[in-house]
Amino acid sequence: AERLSGAQISEALHERIEDYVQEAIESYYHLGQCLAMPRLLERKATPQPPSTKTLPLEPEVLALPGQAGFNPWCITDPLTRPYWEQESEACESLEPELLALPGQAGFDPWCITDPVTRPYWEQESEACESIRKMWQHDPDPQSTLAIQDEINRAIFHGIISYATDRSGGSLGYFYWCPWAPIYLVHQGTTIGGRRLRVFQKFTYLVDADKVLAGRPFQREIFVNNFYSTEEIGYSEPY
Repeated sequence: AERLSGAQISEALHERIEDYVQEAIESYYHLGQCLAMPRLLERKATPQPPSTKTLPLEPEVLALPGQAGFNPWCITDPLTRPYWEQESEACESLEPELLALPGQAGFDPWCITDPVTRPYWEQESEACESIRKMWQHDPDPQSTLAIQDEINRAIFHGIISYATDRSGGSLGYFYWCPWAPIYLVHQGTTIGGRRLRVFQKFTYLVDADKVLAGRPFQREIFVNNFYSTEEIGYSEPY
């Protein structure tokens, strides 16, 4: 108390006061969280390392959906995050919305297309016509979009990501309409009935080519070692 009464306060004492104020603010914040959500008190306290002063570090740039390391809970309060991760309704609220079917409001005919090159295809008249024909001759668009929904969920949860080259750029898209991205598997999973292993690359092959000539409509998860090509494939049902 005597050290606080003088006209001059030392720099060391200033630092101690700031530490006490910060600790008090954090304690009241945690108390408020526990009063609002008593179930948090049921969790075992995690031992905290001793407080040490270090130089501030630059935070890492957050990964986007579709990039390796994306965390759908990155905005959530870290204190209560373990609770929300176990709460089914909270988990469902983070899931990507199901894709609309042809004829429904919000249907996106380009939903399977590589998002990086999509603006190009949308301006290319032959590509637009090929996409239109593909959906026109799809006998079961619900099944086609259900597989894309599985892909979207796997991307969102970091199970797969868009494949990249050695420089970190996009690896690209499959050459055939609808020009779907190349994906990379980070965790073993099953999509479209196809079992996928870690480090495999795959794309979503959807094709109405020659269906009017008797060829069955294709929708499959296609695993391969992809290579660059100048060829472009357009869907021709006839």
